[in-house]
Amino acid sequence: MRSPLKRILPILLVIMVLFSLIWYLFVYDREFTRDMLLKQARYFESRGQYAISSWLYNQAYYQSGENEDVAIELAEQFKAAGNYTKAEYTLSNAIADGGSAELYIALCKTYVEQDKLLDAVTMLDNISDPVIKAEIEARRPGVPVATPAPGYYSQYISVSIESPSGTLYVSSDGSYPSKKEDLYSTGVSLKAGENLIYALSISDEGLVSPLAVFGYTVGGVIEEVTFADSAMDAYVRELLKLDSDTRIMTSDLWTVNALALPSEVIDYSDLKYFPYLTSLTIKDSSVANLQILSTLTKLSELTITGTNVSADALAVIAGLPDLTRLTLSGCNLSGIQNLSGATKLTYLDLSENAIKNISPLSSMTSLSALNLSKNALTSLADLGAMAQLNILDVSYNSLSSIAPLAGCTGLTELNVSNNSLMDLTGIDSLKTLHKLTASHNKLTQTDILAGCTGLTDLILSHNTLLDISALSGLDSLQYLDFSYNEVESLPPWDHKPGIVHINGSHNKLTDIDALSGCMQLNTVIMNDNQIESIASLARCVNLVRVDVSNTLVSNVSMLTDQGIIVHYTPQD
Repeated sequence: MRSPLKRILPILLVIMVLFSLIWYLFVYDREFTRDMLLKQARYFESRGQYAISSWLYNQAYYQSGENEDVAIELAEQFKAAGNYTKAEYTLSNAIADGGSAELYIALCKTYVEQDKLLDAVTMLDNISDPVIKAEIEARRPGVPVATPAPGYYSQYISVSIESPSGTLYVSSDGSYPSKKEDLYSTGVSLKAGENLIYALSISDEGLVSPLAVFGYTVGGVIEEVTFADSAMDAYVRELLKLDSDTRIMTSDLWTVNALALPSEVIDYSDLKYFPYLTSLTIKDSSVANLQILSTLTKLSELTITGTNVSADALAVIAGLPDLTRLTLSGCNLSGIQNLSGATKLTYLDLSENAIKNISPLSSMTSLSALNLSKNALTSLADLGAMAQLNILDVSYNSLSSIAPLAGCTGLTELNVSNNSLMDLTGIDSLKTLHKLTASHNKLTQTDILAGCTGLTDLILSHNTLLDISALSGLDSLQYLDFSYNEVESLPPWDHKPGIVHINGSHNKLTDIDALSGCMQLNTVIMNDNQIESIASLARCVNLVRVDVSNTLVSNVSMLTDQGIIVHYTPQD
């Protein structure tokens, strides 16, 4: 019977041999192992078995102490297998470990082969090692040059691009050059307006030149204009007072800075002939594509009414760089999200649409006048932070509260008529408010208005008011309309306010004696009340017209004798 030791010794011997072999291959003679792995990798590569070949190259790379030659060979294998991402990763890691210029060249070539020219240029431009940078720059193609030089030209020209070396690629459509699509062959013909040309060269070894950018402006070219739309031709001839036989030249249109297009114009491409247009009006148009507006870079005022405006058109409008006044009334808008970029607007009219969400307006910090009448608003919460607003119209909506407007402390004019307001909570915070229109609501009292001492014009008609005595302290009030309510008496205006015009028709007034001290009164409208006498108005020396028709007044001689016009219903 064999002893246990005799059975174990062969096993131990095998383990020692294997350990020695592993130590020799992976520690003592790593170059031998690398060469062996490379030999096998190349064998499988020649057989087209790229997956096995790539794995062997990868092992050889790490076995060689991350030798950059092996890294480059490994990257080539990944590319041969169609895995450019892994090739980029391998080369980038090798560069991060302190690679030479050859690694940068290999990575640049990898980018170029994928038509990733932007990545190639960016990578070479940002090499931090000054020695490698100098070596690469010496081997890169030179920067392309353009003839004639960039600048302003008053004629159409063709630009020639040349490169000191390498193959040249040029784009003139605003995009980065593409190896697949932008091989340069002939000159670039410039169009009217701004032109940007991008150019770079690629050497045989795959290095790219620095990107060259050439800017040209073509303007002031005098040539005959042929309008695509006969209606536009007729309109312009009438505008310039030119007969049908007179040729229209581009120079004739340079002085035109405002257009109001007739609805008969259906081709807006002709707007390209008006480079200095600052104001444009479009009414009742059937034109759906408004992309041409993007060329009107000097436009500061745009008015579109009765015309369907799409979300794409809103984005075009928002991109106009100098636009400050915009009207989009009756344009079938339900959303304005794409308009949020129009941050230079000072005036905006969005009336007669179907807008519910006005949150995009919060980015328009220059807005001073805003018209949102006749929409589908139920809340004004998104306007609460717009302290710069001076004029706001939210009439004809479905509002039950204007409390958020307390934050609009710069308001001077406010129209909240034709809503469902039962009170005016928040209005007393608007200390600069001069004009308030709150007609056609469900208001029952005016107490909160006592704090609006700056009011000069106040319209409260068509509500359910019983008492307006709170208005007695509004010393600046000049125009007051509280018609179509249920008011029984006027405020005690003992301090002789400066009211010029007052309309209290269709109420339940029995006398107007409180007006006797209002020396600035010009017009008094008190028809359809229960008034019996207007004798107190005889002291109002500036009075011009009085209407007390459908009241109990029978004697008006004290006013007519002074030349005052009085409308009344004579009693039988």
